[in-house]
Amino acid sequence: MKKSLGLMIIAIALSAVGSTACTVNNASSPGNGKPGSCANIAGTYTISGSCGPDTCIVTQTDCNTNFSCSGGAGSYAGSVSGSSATFSGHDAEGVTGTCNVTVSGTSFSGSCVPNGSPNCTVEGTQTSGGGSTGGPVDAGSTGGGTSGADTCTPSHPCVCAAGATCEFTCSPDEDCNATCNANSTCSLACADGDCNLQCAAGANCTQNCSDGACTGNGTSSQDFTQNCGDADCNLTCNSVQSCKQNPGVANHTCSGCN
Repeated sequence: MKKSLGLMIIAIALSAVGSTACTVNNASSPGNGKPGSCANIAGTYTISGSCGPDTCIVTQTDCNTNFSCSGGAGSYAGSVSGSSATFSGHDAEGVTGTCNVTVSGTSFSGSCVPNGSPNCTVEGTQTSGGGSTGGPVDAGSTGGGTSGADTCTPSHPCVCAAGATCEFTCSPDEDCNATCNANSTCSLACADGDCNLQCAAGANCTQNCSDGACTGNGTSSQDFTQNCGDADCNLTCNSVQSCKQNPGVANHTCSGCN
């Protein structure tokens, strides 16, 4: 994308940092990859500024944060501390760089240094959620409280924050993607398009497929159950405590089912 999508993404995370700070454990100082006092910035964001526009999904483990942008073509990683953060990675065009951002309320501003290019500006806007205990989250995620609901579309991937309870539905006749972060309880109702669900460590995930094609991936999850219905189903589980696929009438494959 323009100068460095990755850089803007970085700023995004920061916006969440300032908006809903929380304690992700009370151990070592944040920013070193270990538990500490830092903001939970998981969520979906829209990026603007001279670095270029983008949409990013942010996930977080302890104080380490990862960004998936431009449909997964852009990727960034870094750490958060207070109302500032530094992230590095590459955009959809492979341009690498580093960003530094300052957060004010629910917005952020800062600059990025794309390798081989002049500095550019970034601005981040949180487009979904605001969890009760987990920082910025998707509209269908409640940060660990009562369950909520949200509809996933090609331009709006659903993200369930760590420890939250989420109920997601795919928009009819459209592809959709959802991510259930660590220790969340998450369900996704798939419609007629391609439906993809990612289930993180400790999470409990259910994928209900009515038609189309369903793909599920679980890594160190507590439980992943895929109900196929009339859909083609593909489930892959790596070190998942309980991995179950209930076949329907169409094609189905499962790796790691137990």
